[in-house]
Amino acid sequence: MRGEIENVHVYDVDALHEVIEDNLERRKGEISQAEVIIEESLAEFIQWHSIQVLVPTFQNISSRFQEINKTMLDGYIKTQGDTDHEKAAAYGEIITKKFIGLMIENVKSLTDNGREKEYVTMLNKLFEVN
Repeated sequence: MRGEIENVHVYDVDALHEVIEDNLERRKGEISQAEVIIEESLAEFIQWHSIQVLVPTFQNISSRFQEINKTMLDGYIKTQGDTDHEKAAAYGEIITKKFIGLMIENVKSLTDNGREKEYVTMLNKLFEVN
């Protein structure tokens, strides 16, 4: 009867012990891979967490530039009369977004993604973040 059933294997206790040892060795070999994945994930989380301190600064930079854009556009509309205000507004929005992006990248770089607390404090004062 032994070997007559397809895809069925018969092991004795000694053979099972060898299978267990092989599996254990394979798993031990995967520990270093798991540790690398954990270290990478931890580094990503730490970077994300440190940037969170900058979120109020980013929001304030964005709102300040949006205010400037609106003020400048309102002044332009008053002085230009019947010109195409939608194009001017769209162009102003593009420029504003470019400057916001540039400022955010510079702030991240200057503060080492929020890790340099002294710089974060200075920038928050500069952009009036409480």
